[in-house]
Amino acid sequence: MPPQQAALRRSERRRDARRSILDSATEVLRRHGAGALTMRRVAARSGCSAPTLYHYFRDKTALLDAMLEAAFGELVAELDRLPLERDPLAALRTQSLAIVRFCLANPVHFRLMSQAQADDAPPLSSHAQAQQRLESPLSRLASAGRLRVDYEDAKQALWSLLHGLVSIQASRPDVAWSADLAPTSLDALFRGLVRPGRSRR
Repeated sequence: MPPQQAALRRSERRRDARRSILDSATEVLRRHGAGALTMRRVAARSGCSAPTLYHYFRDKTALLDAMLEAAFGELVAELDRLPLERDPLAALRTQSLAIVRFCLANPVHFRLMSQAQADDAPPLSSHAQAQQRLESPLSRLASAGRLRVDYEDAKQALWSLLHGLVSIQASRPDVAWSADLAPTSLDALFRGLVRPGRSRR
């Protein structure tokens, strides 16, 4: 086998092994909660030995960081599949609804993404990308003079609503939530935050 092909196969095996470990850790969180997430349990779930697990992730913190990076990465991929919207308000609405759908469909990812990060936690590129995707249309609205409030206030109001929409539906599955809950809530927020009319070119 040529050296380049052998190297490619090794790289693929490492990637697959790492992905299998992350999937197993996600399943442990889904089934048993954060308190049950241990390196030993993840190793058993993934079928790898403890030395193999520690080869890929030096400790539980590194494993959680990788899970968080992967979760935001999946969200970014979901946002990148959305149709392009020329109007920033339409783009903001479309992305906001996609985030709610993604988080409701991936509750473990939502819990990971919602946790407060330590001050010394390494920056996550996928988190920055997800943040940029959502903040870009909001910034365009601010630049066009369409925000009724301070940009930071608008951003926090939007994040609070998105978090609340997911949290309340995830925590109360016994309630027959309206299928229009998210769009209705977002439209009400946008009416208060955004002036009507076209963005100035």
